[in-house]
Parts: sequence; structure tokens; C-alpha cells
Amino acid sequence: MAFEQTQNVERSIQTQGAESARLSVSNSEMSVFQAGYKSGNGAAIMDREMELFGNGFSFDQVANPYGKSDFLAWDPTEQYQGIRKPALGTDIVRMAGPLVEAHPFRGRELGTIARDIPEEKFQQAYNAFPEIKGVLSQGSSYRLMKAIIANELNNYGPDDVIQDKLAKLTGGIGESGMTLGYSQITPIGVRTMAKELQDQVNRHERTNNPLAKYLNADNKAITRALEDPTEAPLLVAANIAHNIRMYRNNGIEINEGTLGYGFNPDVSFRHDDKKHEHPLTPKEAKHLKSAGVEVDKAILPTGAALGKSPHFANIEQWLNAIASE
Repeated sequence: MAFEQTQNVERSIQTQGAESARLSVSNSEMSVFQAGYKSGNGAAIMDREMELFGNGFSFDQVANPYGKSDFLAWDPTEQYQGIRKPALGTDIVRMAGPLVEAHPFRGRELGTIARDIPEEKFQQAYNAFPEIKGVLSQGSSYRLMKAIIANELNNYGPDDVIQDKLAKLTGGIGESGMTLGYSQITPIGVRTMAKELQDQVNRHERTNNPLAKYLNADNKAITRALEDPTEAPLLVAANIAHNIRMYRNNGIEINEGTLGYGFNPDVSFRHDDKKHEHPLTPKEAKHLKSAGVEVDKAILPTGAALGKSPHFANIEQWLNAIASE
């Protein structure tokens, strides 16, 4: 971190060309804010923000957010190394206006997809990857892509709001590992998938690269793509296609459920569980890791892994919900 935990965050703020009073917010105060964002206790947080920042103050109007002397407590070009920080709020004085809604898309996930992503974008994504057309019907592929996006929107929380706000204000931060936008894929992930597809073209394993425009794109361009909801189907489809190839190479059953799990593998095994007989939920794995036990992520969706996976269960629920529409 760029400052000691005992220090206050103090930065002058430029809003529409005029400098406001210098703001000083302690790290303990920031911890209270972040806890409030996560709990959804919006009224209390807004009252405290008004006391500190003034009624109606919003950092949406902050000028030159890239400077060290502005609202960031650290230099993003030097300090943010592509890591998704769970305590991001302690490094930022103020990111998202008077109130960060805890889960802005929850309860309206499918409506948001229908509003923001034209149906033809799912068709284009399906047609871009022969791997998908070889194992899923057009209807099944649409359902899977929508289920994955809906699940990401359902889980889109305060840290995601802040990360997207930060990415939009700065235009992207280096080789960032922040998950962004409706797909919640990282810029690093997009670039990696684009390179993998191009390698396949060079080996004459495919005729074209659907992500070719990202091969030499700078981080700002990739960030813009991730923040564009209409690009989400193509990026999700690229992940699905990657997993289809991996599953084929490992003799894994390929269907909507296994491919849905592959978008966000969440089950682990103890490193010494060589036969993978005792799968661990995310909570169980976290507990063991905190105790110093080495665990390995279950990348492949075996029956044992699927049986313990909250993510797989969520995807199945979304698949059923979409099928019943």
C-alpha cells in the first residue's frame, strides 16, 4: 500500500476546474464505508458521507483522476499490479458518488440482458466459434451465455462497482487483473484468449481469430470492450470455446452445465488428495488455506467437483429460469 495504516488519506479534489476543500478520511472511516456498502446499509452511509463530503458531492465530476495529487491515495500506474483487491475501498477516498448500491442488478438480471444486449450479439458469438456449434445447438448456446452473464450480474457487488468506476475514470490500469463489466472477465484474460486463438490460426487449426482486434489493443481499448455490454457474448463465447477444447483433451463430458462450471471453477482439493476424492467448497478451501494447507483448484468439472460447486448449482438455476421464459 502507498501509505501507512495509521495515516489519514488526504487529497485535494478538482471538480470542474475548482478545487474543493482538502478531504481527510481515516482508514478506519474507510473500513466503515466498505462494510456499509457490502451490507447495503445505504441510509447510514449516505448520512456520514454528507457530513464528510457535503450534500450531493460526487467523484463522477473529478478531473484528471490519473494524478497522484487527486482523489487516489496511490499511483495506479505503479501500485495496482493486476490484483483484484478485496479491500479496494481502503485505498480509495471516494469512488462511486453518494451511494454504492450493494447489488445493482440483482432481481433484474435477465431484464438487464434483454435491454442492453441485442439478440443478434448472441448469434454472432455462436457463429464465431465452430467449437460451440459442434456441441451445442443455437438455442442451448444462447441459454448458456445468458446464464453465465446473469449469474455474474447477480453476484455483481460493491467491489465490482468500484472496479468498473475506477476503470472508466482511468481508462484501464496497466495489465490489470480486475474483472470488469457484464462478463466479469479481466483485461489479462481477454488478451490471453486472443493470443491463444491467434496461435491456433497460425497452426492452421482454425481459419480466423474472433478476438483478433484485441491482439495489439492497448489496455484502454480492452477496458472499453469489457465495459460494453454488447461485447459480453463474444467474450463469454471465447471462454466457452476454450473450455470445449480443454474438455475434449481430457475426456470430460461437454454440456451446458460443465461449460457453465468452467467459466468460474470454484471447487478445490487438498494438494495431498491425489485421487481427488474429497472436493472442497470455496468456504472449506478458504478455511484450509488460512490454516496453511495447500489446496488446488478443480479446473475440470468432474462429477465430484460438480456435486460440491455452488457456482454450478447457480448456473443450473439460471439455465432452468431462462428455459422457462
